[in-house]
Amino acid sequence: MSAHDKASKDSRGLCDLLLLLVSQQVTGTGRHEAIKCCSVGVTTRFAYAYHRRNGLRVYLYGKESDGPHLNALAKDGLEVLQRRVMKSQWAQLSPYYLELDSEQAVRAAIPTLLYAAARIDTKKGREPFLWPSEDSTREIIEGLRMSVQVSHIERNRAARRKCIKLFGTACSVCGFDFERAYGSIGSGFIHVHHLSPLASAQGRRTVNPQSDLRPVCPNCHEMLHRRSPPFGIDEMKSMLRSPQG
Repeated sequence: MSAHDKASKDSRGLCDLLLLLVSQQVTGTGRHEAIKCCSVGVTTRFAYAYHRRNGLRVYLYGKESDGPHLNALAKDGLEVLQRRVMKSQWAQLSPYYLELDSEQAVRAAIPTLLYAAARIDTKKGREPFLWPSEDSTREIIEGLRMSVQVSHIERNRAARRKCIKLFGTACSVCGFDFERAYGSIGSGFIHVHHLSPLASAQGRRTVNPQSDLRPVCPNCHEMLHRRSPPFGIDEMKSMLRSPQG
C-alpha cells in the first residue's frame, strides 16, 4: 500500500489539491505514489510529498543557492525551510522543504513548486510553464472536496520567446523592468499580452510575435483586460498617471 493510501483523509486531500494546482500550470504533471512518499513531476520529478498526520512535508528539487528565489516566491507567510544536514546526495538534490497543513498553505506553495519544475526543465532548454495569470485556466474549488471546471487554451511558448527577443522584458506600457527593480530574481520575468485576445479566436490561429504580441508587466496586463475587448497599448499609455506622492 502506498503512503498516499495509508495517509489521513486531510493529508490525502492536501496532496490531491497540490497535484491539481501544479498540473494546471505545468502540462502533463503526474504523481507517483510510493511506499514512503508521493513524487510530483512530468518526465522528471521536482517535488516529493511526505504525508504527515494532518499535512504534508514537501521537498523541492534544486540547489542550495535557490534559497533566496524560493523565499521571494513564498506567499502568505509560508516559510521555506532548509535541511540541517546536507551530506547525502539526496539532501543536496532537495535542500529545501515546506510544511503544508492547510489548503491556504498549499496554495501559497504553488509558486515555489513551479520554480522547482523550472529548475529541472531549463536544463533541457525548455520553458516549462506560463506565468500563472497568463494562463486561461478557470477553477472552482470548495474545501478539500473539489469540483473543478477547466477551460484551457493552448499557447505557443515559442511565440512568447520570440516576442521577448524582439521587444525585451520591459513593460510596453509603463516601462517597468523587473531585473532592474529586483535584481537577478527578476531576470526574464514579464507577461506577454495578445493584442487580439486568444479567447476570441475560433479554433487555431497563427500568431505573429511582432504584430500580435507585446511584453507587459502584470499590473498593466490586468488593466489592459479591464475591458473586453482589451484596451490598446497606446490607449493604456495615455491613461497612465504618474505615481502619487
